[in-house]
Amino acid sequence: MIREFFGESVEEALEKAGTRFGVDAESLRYTLVEGEFGNTLKSKMVAILVVPPEKAPGEKPAQAPAEPAPQKKPGDQEWAGYVLEGIFSRMGIPVKIDSQDRGENTIFTVQLPEGTLDLRRGESRELRGAIQHLVNRSASGEGDKERRFIVDIGGTLEERREKMNDLAGQLAAKVVKSQKSVYIHLIDSQDRRIVHTALAGNPEISTMASGEAQFRVLRVEPKKSR
Repeated sequence: MIREFFGESVEEALEKAGTRFGVDAESLRYTLVEGEFGNTLKSKMVAILVVPPEKAPGEKPAQAPAEPAPQKKPGDQEWAGYVLEGIFSRMGIPVKIDSQDRGENTIFTVQLPEGTLDLRRGESRELRGAIQHLVNRSASGEGDKERRFIVDIGGTLEERREKMNDLAGQLAAKVVKSQKSVYIHLIDSQDRRIVHTALAGNPEISTMASGEAQFRVLRVEPKKSR
């Protein structure tokens, strides 16, 4: 499977690929992706597509004895973690997963090897959402809505939570001052949930989402206007 690596130069991206595959970077075959990537406030990044090195004839990868799969139970954290690790394993990405209970939610923090994914790109958020959906669908039994599993890749979700909480505070202040509703377009389900939760305890504000899929709109409005 061809892998994508990023760096401030081709040499840096190749070095990450070499470290990831455990080989000399100069031995890797790669293709340079056209364009520049990264945050406009930081150095531009280049991307390369790297062909994983082939194993020597007769060489077999070392494998640890397979551990038996846990028994599936609706809403079970052990099963959800097993599914999550299995998804990354099938993607060929070794990960370290930590879990933390927060109210009715369990947060899985996934640590990736450096250079595996550029977590600043929008695709990584879409990937996180898709993986989280799979984990919850697999771990939840029919009618089970008590526990939700949240996937945080590389700690980016916590950073995003802080930004969205700040945004929620700014929106609340604006709505209370103007006494007019504010509409937020193109906001994903996770961000909507963060904003809604942050404003849930505000007696002067109410939130409502309308529309479908990626076209849903979040409305923040003063309660006395309703």
